[in-house]
Amino acid sequence: MQSNQSRWLIALLTLAVVGAGCNEGSNNSNVTIQLESVGSGLSGGVTSNLNEFGSGKLSINVGGLAASSLYEIELGGLPLGNVTSGADGTARVFFQQAQSMLPIDPRGQRLVVSSGGQEVFGVVISGSGEPQGIRVEEKTILSKAAPSILGNAKARFRVDPDGRRRFEIEIQGAAAGTYSVFVDGLPNGTFDAPAGLGQIEYDTDLTEVGKRFLDFDPRVAAIDLVMNGAVVFSGPGEAQIPGMNVCTFSEDEVFLPETPAGAGGKAKVRVRAREDCDQDVRIQVEVPTGGDYDVIVDGVIRGTIATAFDLSEGLFKGEIEFDTDPDEPGEVLLDFEVVGATLEIVGSTDGAVLFASAGFDPGAGGNGGICATEENESPLFATSAAPLASGSARFRVRDDCDEDFRVEIEDVAEGSYDLLVGGVLRGSFTAAFDVVQGQVRGEIEFDSDPDDPGTLLLDFDPRGQTVEIVEFAGATVLIGLDAGGGSAPPATCGQDEIERPLLNSGLAPAAKGKARFRQRSDCDRELRVEIEDLPAGDYDVLVGGVVRGAITVAMVGSELEGEIEFDTNPDEPGEVLLDFEVLGHPIEVQSSAGTLLERTLP
Repeated sequence: MQSNQSRWLIALLTLAVVGAGCNEGSNNSNVTIQLESVGSGLSGGVTSNLNEFGSGKLSINVGGLAASSLYEIELGGLPLGNVTSGADGTARVFFQQAQSMLPIDPRGQRLVVSSGGQEVFGVVISGSGEPQGIRVEEKTILSKAAPSILGNAKARFRVDPDGRRRFEIEIQGAAAGTYSVFVDGLPNGTFDAPAGLGQIEYDTDLTEVGKRFLDFDPRVAAIDLVMNGAVVFSGPGEAQIPGMNVCTFSEDEVFLPETPAGAGGKAKVRVRAREDCDQDVRIQVEVPTGGDYDVIVDGVIRGTIATAFDLSEGLFKGEIEFDTDPDEPGEVLLDFEVVGATLEIVGSTDGAVLFASAGFDPGAGGNGGICATEENESPLFATSAAPLASGSARFRVRDDCDEDFRVEIEDVAEGSYDLLVGGVLRGSFTAAFDVVQGQVRGEIEFDSDPDDPGTLLLDFDPRGQTVEIVEFAGATVLIGLDAGGGSAPPATCGQDEIERPLLNSGLAPAAKGKARFRQRSDCDRELRVEIEDLPAGDYDVLVGGVVRGAITVAMVGSELEGEIEFDTNPDEPGEVLLDFEVLGHPIEVQSSAGTLLERTLP
């Protein structure tokens, strides 16, 4: 994330009111709030003008302030800047969207003007909690489901000062036919386009004939236009502004360097930016000693991680997640910078620093990097010197970039054996009778970070090398060609994230759901399907017409809901192996009655 100052170009005006005009385009947002209407005792107004060309601005023009006084301005809890009122008690300031910078989207945020820590006035700019008397206009283009789709679809949402709300969708140059409108996956009207031209209108004032009642907020809804069962156009009913609510998905994970106090533990940090520009930071710790651990960023405690003992791993584990839009239980508001900051994990009671990184940068790699996991095991073949012998060589890369190489042998004569890799002697070990296994066996293990007794330092690459097990007398008893799985570097992929609501078929009118597909840079892919407002029970999930798993819907708090997650590298409880294609194949949720929810991700 970028610093607050870098997000905005701040300009102070003392002589003239800032104009409210903006470039006219396919995506633009205009919001006007008269301060008299919010009962603040002040005059003037606040305007927000955003457009797809990156020249939008947030303007504040206030009268009735104390003369020649300093005022602080915050948006969504983040400081934007200061302004000093004139001798007549007026202040005028605007914050302009800096070119190609990631700005703060003012929509849905609370703007606060204060003096000496005391709020003078606060107002929500367009969204939940917005004031009476606000004027809003959002224009946007809905996205085509495929490049071959004809025409275009435009959406327009308006709020009038008298509280009336209107929303309309218009298509032009599209395929002729009947279009169904889905709002967050639920059907909400149809309209005809006999010549590829048509529209549908929603209104809170139904005095005009032919309009549907507007009972949803298009700014936070997912809109889909469907014809003949296929999605044609989709998108939110809010202006799509690059860098504000339209971003490129990215995800980075790193391990924080440990200190002597954190020896034997791990702290992994994931920094992620989503398509809608929401950002989150998740910190997970695994430590030998239980307790609470503070997350300190640039000297400020931002949260505390509580740990619990994990029997399967014999460690204490815990996590905390920060989000710019916290909407899940336990999430903490992300209103501070992480990238470039000093990040520390510290014991809450003893103050011991377990993990620390100065100038934290998840994209820097190095020892604090994250690696694609890899594990390859190859057989060793017996020679005539020991025809009943068997063995294997395993090479592994873990997600913290630690590497290990293990060779095991069985059914050989008791005694000492040398291990040669690529013709070079790498170590010796003993084979002895194993009472539990009922056979003679032995092994030798190497690790790039040897911390277990008997483990040797792995300072060579065994991949693609010939592995030989040689007995004391000099005879080779086992040999492996290309043991360790070869030496090809791990694959890399472009990062991507697609999340869409599932469309309700009508068999369960209240049912809702969504599907999210994500691909990471290490080519790991995951699919998560969530459903809600269905009767408790099990529901099949089909992808490409094949049952891939089932979702159990149960009461969670006050909601009936359930989910399933598929992953190409399932390493969390409940995850299912993703060994099928997702994109371009229908995702269905079915019961005995048939398909309840369905969607094909592009």
